[in-house]
Amino acid sequence: MRNKLAHYQRPHVLIVDEVGYLRLEHGDANRFFQLINRRYTRSSMIVTSNKRVSEWAELFGDEVQAVAILDRLLHDAEVLTINGPSWRLRGRGDLLNKPPESTQNGENQPTDPPRHPHRGPQKGSHEAD
Repeated sequence: MRNKLAHYQRPHVLIVDEVGYLRLEHGDANRFFQLINRRYTRSSMIVTSNKRVSEWAELFGDEVQAVAILDRLLHDAEVLTINGPSWRLRGRGDLLNKPPESTQNGENQPTDPPRHPHRGPQKGSHEAD
């Protein structure tokens, strides 16, 4: 464990993405606290989360531990809150907001797989090369 913590202390900037995607077990939350504590005031971090700060106690399963982590993360931090639609789903409003089209007899029609804008048709697509 010491080797892993030492490994994550080396970068000048450490990016931790999607904190809160999965709830952490107590041991994992403790290791995350140790990482934050060791980097505190020494190195920069970028942390992303879809959880509000008020939800972190539930995420870590321990309010005291969540407060200790947030205390270190938020001290001298720049907090950016981004509201709005998902960046990953941009341009896909046609899929998200439209009800499925149906045939005359009420059954759903099969649709082609989505295309990546730079890759062309995906495998199994009915478009000609």
